[in-house]
Amino acid sequence: MGHVYISYKPKDAAFAADLIRQLEDAGFRVWSDTERLRADGQWRESIDQAIRDAFALLVIQPSDASASEHMMYEWTFALGVGVSVIPIVLKPADIHPRLEALPRLDFSDPDAQPWGKLIRQVQNACRSGPSVPARPSRNAVPFGSPLQQPSGSLLERIKRREDANNNRRPDQGIQTETVEKLIERLERGDNREACIAAIQRLGELGDKAAIPALIKLLRGNDWRARDVAARALGQIKAVAAVPVLLDTLRVRAPGPFGGGGNVMVITAALRDIGEPAIPVLIDALDDADWQIRLHATDVLGDIGGEDVVPALIDSLHDPEARVRWRAAEALANTGNISAVPDLVRALRDSEHEVRISAASALGRIGDAAAVPGLIDKLRDRDWRARWAAAEALWRIGEAAVAPLLAALRENDERVRPVAIHALVEIGEPAIPGLVVMLDDADWDVRYAAAEALQGMGKLAVPALMEALHNTGWQASWAAAEALRRIDTPEAQAAVKLWRGEPEPDADEAEVSTEVEIDTAEQN
Repeated sequence: MGHVYISYKPKDAAFAADLIRQLEDAGFRVWSDTERLRADGQWRESIDQAIRDAFALLVIQPSDASASEHMMYEWTFALGVGVSVIPIVLKPADIHPRLEALPRLDFSDPDAQPWGKLIRQVQNACRSGPSVPARPSRNAVPFGSPLQQPSGSLLERIKRREDANNNRRPDQGIQTETVEKLIERLERGDNREACIAAIQRLGELGDKAAIPALIKLLRGNDWRARDVAARALGQIKAVAAVPVLLDTLRVRAPGPFGGGGNVMVITAALRDIGEPAIPVLIDALDDADWQIRLHATDVLGDIGGEDVVPALIDSLHDPEARVRWRAAEALANTGNISAVPDLVRALRDSEHEVRISAASALGRIGDAAAVPGLIDKLRDRDWRARWAAAEALWRIGEAAVAPLLAALRENDERVRPVAIHALVEIGEPAIPGLVVMLDDADWDVRYAAAEALQGMGKLAVPALMEALHNTGWQASWAAAEALRRIDTPEAQAAVKLWRGEPEPDADEAEVSTEVEIDTAEQN
């Protein structure tokens, strides 16, 4: 396998370093062109051969890239010898028309950097290879390139590594080493696999003496070591690591498929630390970075406890809507009814996502005190909020029946469908009230009640059969219509009896069946 050639200006060296780490972590060899600055004047030949040996050239395009003759030479030479060229844009700017025609990657937004897409493009270039045969290399390894990496795609290499790890650990003796020896391994910087195994073993041992060494790894550039160290700190329940774990989310250090620490790994570690982490996480709810506030909110909701509820209630007023709706979810996880009044107020939030989340939280908590506010949300301008309120009401159950029956009387096309659905889901406790409404003077109310009973199916059949003999003809007719649509044998028989249709006797039924059979045979 060849290598990836990186072309950039010295002022972009920091980004280039991140890029090289990402590629090397993904298993690619990387060659950068910094050696062209040597004073011996022999750089051109080395660069020409390095480009020929590459399967992809990544050109980091600064705002003034048009002024770089060296970079233009490199990417035009690469195109000429059939090497895939992938432009990387750091700032919005005009680029060369030839580069503009190529698929490029936009890294101008620090919060949305497409590392995963970059790795996939490089993998595709590696598989396809150069479109023009390259001249044989004079050297086995191009000048300035890293050592040969294992061949194959990233997923293939990961699978081989996992298969190997299932059969043996990188260092068989690591299981018997003391904590002090394992920490020494990390400080010496042994080979990567041995270090990963040592971190895992330290997590299994749970000795707090390992915490400083593991925290140091959280600040390193090796994404895999950071993830394994975070898990180990969670296993040890290292309270001292909580601020650093949060900072790892903030720094967004290079990772395999995107900037930043692995959010799932870090938040899982915080959850494993549990209750001792609560004070630091509550402080993080005042952080200037809304994403830190959001992650702290999620973890606090999962940890739970009386202490977190007031802090999460305060987060319902966070300036960032995403934090507010996650705070509502977190309060639902705690199940604490003291949050109900504030969640009811959150039903009036300007953002529909917050209103939906608050309604869902109230349904999960299940306190009847939320019913009036949820009934009011059946009139929400957003249909998703209306259905969220209806779902919350049927979760609360019987306490919501009377207000929902009252809602059926409203001449509001938004309210009736969701009220009917909520009553159907509540089921049996709603049946008596709906049967009474079958005799309502308002045709629309009768129809809505019949529709709700019909939606309950077999459960409503006995009550509807009794309603057939109601003295009011309107109620009887509505009950008959609901039974007809339920369409069970019992319901159909009750409707025929109510209509006065005679049931065929046994002889007539037998003759009818014979006629049908003869007709079928003739056809």
